[in-house]
Amino acid sequence: MSHPYHLITEASLLFWPVIPLFWIPVHGLPGLRRWLGPALYPLTFAVWLPWARWVIHHPGLWTGHPVPGLRPLPWLGWPLLAAGCALQTWTALIMGAKIIGLPELLPHRRQGVVATPPFSWCRHPTYLSHHLIFVGALLITGEWASLAVALLDVAVTQLIIVPLEERELEERLGRDYLEYARRVPRLIPRPWRGRRG
Repeated sequence: MSHPYHLITEASLLFWPVIPLFWIPVHGLPGLRRWLGPALYPLTFAVWLPWARWVIHHPGLWTGHPVPGLRPLPWLGWPLLAAGCALQTWTALIMGAKIIGLPELLPHRRQGVVATPPFSWCRHPTYLSHHLIFVGALLITGEWASLAVALLDVAVTQLIIVPLEERELEERLGRDYLEYARRVPRLIPRPWRGRRG
């Protein structure tokens, strides 16, 4: 059984690996991060490119394979995907160049804690946006590949990337970050709590 949303499945498979390929070395391998600096950008692209070519040239491996018993729910999936894209855009506008790892790769660029909404609602709105996008894609397509990406995104982000990132932020920003982390929940937004400060 096929559906008209194959491109969503392919886009999820295509772009998700960039998240761990870039952020695990940035936050988890400080020696490599210091040694490579901004060269990590082209290195990530060079590692990701063969995967991207393979996904693009073998679409039949990924699409047209529905998860048994999972009925696509596009009426729910599209709003989640749109909300994830909107949240990603919002965080990118607030963070600017910081969202692509410049403070980590260029230590001389000083940065404080960003604590304006949505960062006052949860500490990792960017990762929340990814979760919304990939769960939305799963609900739209109902395919195995979308399910795999959604599960991998939550598992790898929450079990590996976020702990590494928070450790790195604590080392770089010190007590300011610890105080921020004490006040603001990690992932589930609580807008009312952020207002009380």
